[in-house]
Amino acid sequence: MLPADLREIEILIIDTLQALDNFIIEKEFIHDTFGIKSPESLSDFSKTLNAFKIIESKNSSLIDSSIITSQIWKVNNDDPYRLINDLELYQNQSRILSKFNDNILQTDIDDLIRQIREVDGKKFRLFKNNKKKIENIVGRYYQRFIPDSDQIIRDLSTLKVAIDLKKKVEANSDLARQYFGQYWYLGANVNDLKSITKWMKEFWMLVEEGVFSTKTIELLSKDLFNIDAKDNLSNYIALGEDFRDKLSKLDKKLNPRSKLIFKRDTEDVTFDQWKEQLNNWRGQLSSLHLWSQYLTTKNSLKGTYSELFIDVIEKRNVLKEDVKSLVYGNFADALLNVMFLENQQLATFIGELYENKINEFKNLDKSILKINRKRIFHKINSNIPNIFGGAQGSQAQILAGEFTRKSGHLPVRKLLQKAGGLIKKIKPVFMMSPLSIAQYLDPTNDELQFDVVIFDEASQVKPQDALGAFMRAKTAVVMGDTQQLPPTSFFEQMADGDSYEE
Repeated sequence: MLPADLREIEILIIDTLQALDNFIIEKEFIHDTFGIKSPESLSDFSKTLNAFKIIESKNSSLIDSSIITSQIWKVNNDDPYRLINDLELYQNQSRILSKFNDNILQTDIDDLIRQIREVDGKKFRLFKNNKKKIENIVGRYYQRFIPDSDQIIRDLSTLKVAIDLKKKVEANSDLARQYFGQYWYLGANVNDLKSITKWMKEFWMLVEEGVFSTKTIELLSKDLFNIDAKDNLSNYIALGEDFRDKLSKLDKKLNPRSKLIFKRDTEDVTFDQWKEQLNNWRGQLSSLHLWSQYLTTKNSLKGTYSELFIDVIEKRNVLKEDVKSLVYGNFADALLNVMFLENQQLATFIGELYENKINEFKNLDKSILKINRKRIFHKINSNIPNIFGGAQGSQAQILAGEFTRKSGHLPVRKLLQKAGGLIKKIKPVFMMSPLSIAQYLDPTNDELQFDVVIFDEASQVKPQDALGAFMRAKTAVVMGDTQQLPPTSFFEQMADGDSYEE
């Protein structure tokens, strides 16, 4: 981008800002003067132009103060159309009145029809004076020619419908005059009433949308006041279109992608947002060459795989700080695809099947642990000897005697010396402290030798205290943490304070 281009863009931005400022001043003037809604965007501006067309339309000349100020138009219903339809039906049917004198309106139409049908009945068809009798019945009602009996019945039936419609129209006259004022009467121009209804419906819709206000209604209700769009609003329209034109030129030159910036179409961006953004662009002109470089790079990537990636970035579907990681990730993924294609073992590798096998192995391993617990429990349980009924002097007899004795039990050390082997078969696992091992387990007794000794929290036991436990087992398992605190004097205090009593 050359310096001349930057200068042209700067001039366009300044001109657009000036056009916007001029339009903002004018739209506020129009709002204050005519009560017309001050547009917030170009879309609102277009709505006001359509509203002006309604005011300028030929139908607006039919609207007088009584109609435009009538609050009944606020109610959004079909009453005006129903009233007009009834009036139109009446006017179509009322043409029959031209055949009759006015006195027909005071006559019972149903009785006349009955009399005609009686005279025209089968029992009278042989008499020549039937026609005379019918003329005597209806002659005073018809203005000119009296038709045959069938036509008379049709005329009277149509007349009855017209009279009923007239009564219905007259019954709704008060409501109709609230809508149409002096335009409403039996001979009213139906097309004018329809035009008034269409105009008022459109007008009040704009009032509800806020385009027109009560001030607009007040001005339009004045007989000597007229809003002429070509005269009163020409400057407003011209300035609004000028801003739209300047913005369009800037858009073609700068291609700012308003929807990406504002998350809405250009026409829906508010004027305040445009003013802020235009000022931002004006302050960032010095970095515009970077944008030019970006566009050049973007164009060079068209037709490549990167084009789709650029589209994702511009739509802001990814954060800018994640772009670099995504590029590396895609590159690594592409390399993996190449490796899978070149290596047959990787190509046929199905990760899901592999994971299923791992999970199956884990489940089987857990099942084996559970089964082993049950197997060990069963083995130990089956080895428990029968205590009662043992031989004289046997370990079973000694232990049975201790179970039945209420007092005078053997000390634990002595009991373990005499029946330790049997006790170990019943409870093969002893949980003891090093001091308890020294007190109760004779190291010279082969029956009190264990397969394994397990030290937990070994860092809390001094080596000399642990030596006795090692002497009583074939194997040792030591567990501890070198980062824990050193051994305490807990066991020494116990040794000093405890007696030999069981």
